[in-house]
Amino acid sequence: MNCLKANHQAQECRSIHCRKCPKKHHTLLHSDSQRSASSISPQPSTSVALHAHTLTQVVLSTVKISIEDRQGQRHICRALIDPGAQSHFITEKFVEKLQLVKRKTSIPVTGLNQVPTNIRHVIDTRINSIDNEYNRKLTFLIIPEITQQLPCQPIDAARLDLPENLPLADPAFHIPAKIDALLGMEIFYDLLRNGQVKIGRHGAILQNSQLGWLIGGRALAESYTQGSHCYLNTTSLHKQMAQFWEIEEGPEATRHSPEEAACVKHFHENIERDHTGRFVVRLPFNQNINNLGESHQNARRRSYALEKELQLNPEMKEHYISFMQEYITLQHLELISKTARSREGYYLPHHPVIKEDSSTTKVRVVFDRSARTTSGLSLNDMLMSGPTVQDDVFTLLVRYRSFPVVLSADVEKMFRQIWIHPEDRTYQRILWREKPEDELKTCVLKTVSYRLKPSPYYAVGVLRTLAKQYESKFPRAAAATLRDFYMDDLLSGADTHEEAALLRHELIQLVKEGGFYLR
Repeated sequence: MNCLKANHQAQECRSIHCRKCPKKHHTLLHSDSQRSASSISPQPSTSVALHAHTLTQVVLSTVKISIEDRQGQRHICRALIDPGAQSHFITEKFVEKLQLVKRKTSIPVTGLNQVPTNIRHVIDTRINSIDNEYNRKLTFLIIPEITQQLPCQPIDAARLDLPENLPLADPAFHIPAKIDALLGMEIFYDLLRNGQVKIGRHGAILQNSQLGWLIGGRALAESYTQGSHCYLNTTSLHKQMAQFWEIEEGPEATRHSPEEAACVKHFHENIERDHTGRFVVRLPFNQNINNLGESHQNARRRSYALEKELQLNPEMKEHYISFMQEYITLQHLELISKTARSREGYYLPHHPVIKEDSSTTKVRVVFDRSARTTSGLSLNDMLMSGPTVQDDVFTLLVRYRSFPVVLSADVEKMFRQIWIHPEDRTYQRILWREKPEDELKTCVLKTVSYRLKPSPYYAVGVLRTLAKQYESKFPRAAAATLRDFYMDDLLSGADTHEEAALLRHELIQLVKEGGFYLR
């Protein structure tokens, strides 16, 4: 280290020491203590800001809302309104408080100075106004922290001459406090209502909204403050290297949430097969089932509204009736007798979804399992969701491209080939009639279908159960079913045309055992 020659240690070297310090190392290897420390210890990301000292600051609009946790209980949340954001955000700490189920995702979000952040989890929940009936179901991206406390310094609210009769969206807007969530542009214009009042001498404004009166603009601070902030985020080399190796690592081990684990257990304990070989499953209810409200009146009201809509569009009406007739023909929909009719259970409103690019079904009927009952809960609120057990689509596509001969298939009407247990069908009631002059009939859906909370896991779980039951009889098809399915789409292959033909034959026979059909 001293003379850079071999076969001896620095303390034995007779050459002169470093010219910049008295230590025994070569001058070219010298570095001051501060630089040495920074070169061997990792530095966290740092944020710097440009400041302007002033007695005024810009007040950003904040609101107090309530957000529902997994039990439907409401928690007060302080949110920032940002019409410049394309998404909604919520802090990790607040999500832990709500104990909501997080969904995995990978969404790059870019902010000021094109600094990227990768979002790994999202949640779906409902926000509610504290003072009125306004509510919206939103998807939030989860991030560690949204911003510092707002406002940066206490505001002198007494100098704003606020009207006494206007309920503020955030009564404590002038006191610095943490921000739990951020509401973006998607909801911004929906929140605004008629009414705007200019207050104070510096340009502060009160704007009426669904959540109360928002306040924003310039206001007096109680002391000199660093009022203008222009953030620049710089990431250390250590963090960049850590991120690089994280990308190169494989996916994390799958961990099921308590709800997902309970759903898996319920599925395996209750799955059975009828005399035709079709699988029969039970709905995985959670503790909210005891709080189910009345749903018949809402379903009836929406049924009348649907009839008016279809009367104005004869072509859509024809497609709608055809879709419902197919349900009846396939015995997926069953009329229940008058003696069995009651307002108990759960009634599903339904409406059309138009798919102009579809070559088969232009109009699809969607059964609204998120329609709320008089208790504020929907069918999906009463059900548990299962985990994701299939490989991600990227892994499947890479594996698919590795085969010389490939197979692609789709399970026809996958969800609807699985029966719901007769005792649970009372929670899948609908009201239907083809003509307004006919009696409004009560029917029940007999199958699993899309937009039911546990449907994705149940469909995959049934396929995997089928594969394991017939693994010895159809080994090729069983392996492909367990490995190469992405929901109802198969992406598989073989090394030769002969093996591909055998795989194709086995797959058709395997899925037929469970009442499924490949196309």
